[in-house]
Amino acid sequence: MNRQPIPRRQIDVAEKQSTPRNLLRTKILFSPLDALSRALPPDREETVVLIPSSPVLTRHGTHPKTGAPANFARRLGDPRIVRGAGCAAVMVSVRVLIGSLLDTWPQHGAWFRGAGAVVVVGAAAAWGAWDGKRADRAPDADPTLRWLAAAVVAGVAAGAAAWLLARGGVSVYRINSLPFELTAGAAWTLLLVFVAAVAGLRGAAGKKRRAR
Repeated sequence: MNRQPIPRRQIDVAEKQSTPRNLLRTKILFSPLDALSRALPPDREETVVLIPSSPVLTRHGTHPKTGAPANFARRLGDPRIVRGAGCAAVMVSVRVLIGSLLDTWPQHGAWFRGAGAVVVVGAAAAWGAWDGKRADRAPDADPTLRWLAAAVVAGVAAGAAAWLLARGGVSVYRINSLPFELTAGAAWTLLLVFVAAVAGLRGAAGKKRRAR
């Protein structure tokens, strides 16, 4: 008696109903490493193999749901961390540059401080304006709250990095104790970054409204 072949879709449904939760569906590829590193969506009609999902090696470490290396890498790519670290790098670079310039031309300190503030504010405002132009691509994310968190990260990171560089013998402008750098110094950096970024956001939003 001839049997009708079972459609692939029904096989997939049956497999999903009988598959334990601790198994991961992956493609059968030519390389074993590729088979471990590429997850197959459950609605794809391809030949699959079931392997244990904890731990599963991927190109970024272990499985993202259970592995610490992959989770750490994802957190480092958080937009708030990226923006905060970038603004902190700008602030620390400006302080180191001002400290080096004051050693050679101490009589021009006011000019150096003003130029440094302009650089920090300009970098945060330009990044905020860029976020304002791309706000429509991520309507669920509030760029103002994102920049508030990024400013906090920038303040703390800049203060800690400047203190560590000064302890290492680098000439840093107006370095203070670590508690001061993590409180008052961090608050000053937070204020500069947040106000400049929000100004950039508002400016980009105003341009978009006028363009419409």
